[in-house]
Amino acid sequence: MPRLLVGHQRRRNAHDGAARADPSYTGPGLPVERPSATPFQIAAHSRGGAVIRNPRTSAAGLTRRRLRISLGRQRDALRRLSAVICAMIIMCMLMAFGGTSVALAATAVTVSARQPWTDTGIDVGGSVTLHATGTIGVGGPEGNLGPGGSKTGCVAGPSSFSGKWVLNGPPCWSLIGRVGNGRPFAVGGGGKFKVPSGRFYLGVDDEVAAFGDNSGSWKVSIGSAASNAQPSTLQIAQVGTQLAEWLASPWRSLTEDQRQCLLGHWDNCMRDSSMQAIMGSINPATWKRVLQEEFGWIRNSLTPQQRACLAGDFNACK
Repeated sequence: MPRLLVGHQRRRNAHDGAARADPSYTGPGLPVERPSATPFQIAAHSRGGAVIRNPRTSAAGLTRRRLRISLGRQRDALRRLSAVICAMIIMCMLMAFGGTSVALAATAVTVSARQPWTDTGIDVGGSVTLHATGTIGVGGPEGNLGPGGSKTGCVAGPSSFSGKWVLNGPPCWSLIGRVGNGRPFAVGGGGKFKVPSGRFYLGVDDEVAAFGDNSGSWKVSIGSAASNAQPSTLQIAQVGTQLAEWLASPWRSLTEDQRQCLLGHWDNCMRDSSMQAIMGSINPATWKRVLQEEFGWIRNSLTPQQRACLAGDFNACK
């Protein structure tokens, strides 16, 4: 049965037929070509007088997309940071296994007979092991004396010669030691000694005003628990992780010591409480060497603007 068309449908079909027969036809019937909307334009059409916005290109939709992109970038940054921290830990472990021994060989120091004290350049603490060799001349009563001092039984004290000796009690002209400005103690040919923490000095127990005519020197091998102990693999890895956390933190929130540490001022590192907990009782001079060797590259990788920021110019942090 033929389909009945209402008036406006018949008119529309007629226009459609005319459009297909004549390409130049411009009347109603064919849809008008419109340029495609860009992804950042709002697409809308009228349906019953209401404006319907495309959820993909609406303002709210774009905001959600941008938020997802931003969160994605943050996740990528966190992944990169985690990778850096892992790389630093692995690097520290490799370096520790490859080149850092548990203890260094004992240090040899030359002790001149022409001065009361010789700075060994070593900080000790807890105990120190000494072994001395060689001979010196004291310009008089006895010659070619070893670290044990007098061969004739002379004892430093008020009854011997001038009576004014660096330390009373040991054999005359024997090897003695002291820590910092503390009380001297007899060393002789060597042994293991309990000592406080501080700089270690060695000397000759001679009369106070009689060093000018002395000659020669002794060789002393020094081994100290504090001076020889080296950071463990775990400790170096923990320091690397701590430095990475500071680098990833807002630099304004760091303490002065933490910022200066990142700039390569290692004394500041050792004043930070978190670093002190990691470093323990190992000689600070040893830690300074390890920090420079393992992490000195951090400062070298900073831009001038970053260095200024860490130095306290927070306007440079922007």
